[in-house]
Amino acid sequence: MHERHHKHAGETARASAKIAQPASIIAKIISGRFAMRPQKMPPKPYRRHLIALVGLAAIWCLLSGHYTALLLSLGALSCLASYWVYRRVAGQTTLPRPGRRPLRHALYTAWLVGEIIKSSVAVIGAIFNPKKLAPQFFSVDASGLDETGRVIYANSITRTPGTVSVDVSETEIQVHGLLARSKAGLMDNKMLAKVRRLAANR
Repeated sequence: MHERHHKHAGETARASAKIAQPASIIAKIISGRFAMRPQKMPPKPYRRHLIALVGLAAIWCLLSGHYTALLLSLGALSCLASYWVYRRVAGQTTLPRPGRRPLRHALYTAWLVGEIIKSSVAVIGAIFNPKKLAPQFFSVDASGLDETGRVIYANSITRTPGTVSVDVSETEIQVHGLLARSKAGLMDNKMLAKVRRLAANR
């Protein structure tokens, strides 16, 4: 009976080996296929630099409107110098980097351009009708924004004709408005809500 038990155990071991052998072969084939797949290479750093420089050059050309050899050379030097300064500052700042949500940033930029156009029309109207002028200082809420969000908000206010950000604190921004509607346009917190959404999804 003891011999029969050993014989049965031997047959079981041989059967297990026969089952394991094809499984190991399949595992080797699968691992070999995965190993043979080309690994995705990380993006090369020079591509980011090239894209940034091309973007700076395009903006310079749009703003300049003059394309002589001298001005183009000076423009190229200014783009290189600006990017060099940016790289130096970006390596030392503690601010979070901008996010990678280009669509959300593009939508905010488009909305801000619309606000700039509307405010420009209002300021032009005040030039021809000085009674609309009502210079004043006021404060707008900036709570719930981190440092980058406050910078975006303050610069958005300054970019809009008729308003200038004078002072920025952790909870509010002091603004000088040229028109009476300038205060009303900011006190509804529409711009603040958009900046909060933009800053929260960087």
